[in-house]
Amino acid sequence: LILKLQCPECIHFTRGNHESRKYLKRKLNKQIMKHYNDTKLFKLALQVAYEIPLGIILDDKTLVMHAGISGPTLTIADLNGIPKGIDTSENELLDEIVWSDPQEEDGIYDDPRRGRMFGPDISQAFLDLNSLDRIIRGHDNVEDGYMVHHQGRVITVWSAPDDKGIRGSYVNVNVTGELDVHYFESVMEEE
Repeated sequence: LILKLQCPECIHFTRGNHESRKYLKRKLNKQIMKHYNDTKLFKLALQVAYEIPLGIILDDKTLVMHAGISGPTLTIADLNGIPKGIDTSENELLDEIVWSDPQEEDGIYDDPRRGRMFGPDISQAFLDLNSLDRIIRGHDNVEDGYMVHHQGRVITVWSAPDDKGIRGSYVNVNVTGELDVHYFESVMEEE
């Protein structure tokens, strides 16, 4: 958050499935109670998480979001209509978009473990409807830290490398809309 305050136009956060009461209560609340013993601090952290934007449109052509889309008729207006300040459990569309993943087969279906799965036909219809070229997303652990889906229309960027060979990456989108991908390895602290 400090980097975002220092350079608001350089760093962008998007809200995902872990910015929910269910996930934050398991880990963050325990850490807050251990170090600060203050329930008000956890409530404040939730309020901050609930205000993180669901998506950002870069260069008028790239939608950046945590997970993905809920269907072919979803519009940017629908996304903008999701109220801020609420938990994912309070809004079905919000819950769907923070849990969705691309699949290589056409169509859409709900996977009980992963959430909404959308195919290349769904991403193409969504992008055409909203006059966009691509979706850049995270949410999925991809081995090389970066994966292209749906003929380049959906791109997964994974920024949490591990010590088992999963690389991380981040992407800069330049002024012409070209992507500059940067990879990095896990840095494990020695005990």
